[in-house]
Amino acid sequence: MESISNTASKASKAGRPVLLSFDEMPEWFRHESNQWILHGYRPISGSAHASFCSWLYIHNETVNIYSHLIPAIFFLLGEYYMQQYLASRYSGFTGTDFIAFSIFMLTAVICLSLSATYHTLMNHSKHMERFCLRLDMLGIVVFILGDLILGIYMVFWCEPLPRKIYWSMIGVFGALTIFMTMHSKFQGRKYRLFRALLFVVTGLSGVAPLIHGLNVFGTSQMMRKSFSLHSGKSRLPAIWDFVLCSQVSRKSISWQVQPMGLSFHISHPGGMHRIGLDGYLDAFDYAQTNLMCSSI
Repeated sequence: MESISNTASKASKAGRPVLLSFDEMPEWFRHESNQWILHGYRPISGSAHASFCSWLYIHNETVNIYSHLIPAIFFLLGEYYMQQYLASRYSGFTGTDFIAFSIFMLTAVICLSLSATYHTLMNHSKHMERFCLRLDMLGIVVFILGDLILGIYMVFWCEPLPRKIYWSMIGVFGALTIFMTMHSKFQGRKYRLFRALLFVVTGLSGVAPLIHGLNVFGTSQMMRKSFSLHSGKSRLPAIWDFVLCSQVSRKSISWQVQPMGLSFHISHPGGMHRIGLDGYLDAFDYAQTNLMCSSI
């Protein structure tokens, strides 16, 4: 640990980053990290300032950071413009519509921002890395809930009762998953599988309203309500995290890369969120132009 600190100190004085190999990192970091990423690691900084300054040079978390940070900014700025667009385009745009889309956009911002924070501060210290990892998982749960809230709103456009029932159901699953994710008692490898299963259950909780919608509205109308996008997309983050909980799976899907900023996952959340937004905008257009509710 001392040699690593000395290396980091020399690098700072020289005004250049010195990146380390996997074997040069502390034992706790190697224990928590992907051993199939061999090079490009930042030294343990012990400083939030130093970790955030790593945004200015390339290392094996660069793509992870910016593939979350840039979409987070896009969704944050896009929140205002999207709401202005919807309000000007549709005369029937309501406050409930505004809230439903705002929840989706803001949960996307939270998810992407927390993930960018985790990938930035994971070289800070052992305690900070584990805390930020929990925040990263929290962000995923929050986005799954935001995604399901908007999806259920689209499916049950004119049916407030089933909408509220399913919102309550996913709220319970989400609260339980958040509790298990953030509580210190349930951290570590012992509860890893259980936490992953909770993620999967929370993501798959969207199946029930989809099946309900198919029975009530039929396949044709459900496809127009973005069924095909929502049915698979909303659960991919949970399933993906379940896959990443397996060290064997990590071996099969990770690349042995040089320090080029390429330590990233196959799943790109920014693109996934954007695809989801496009689908919901199409569904909203269909609902506004074709569905007339007697009362909401």
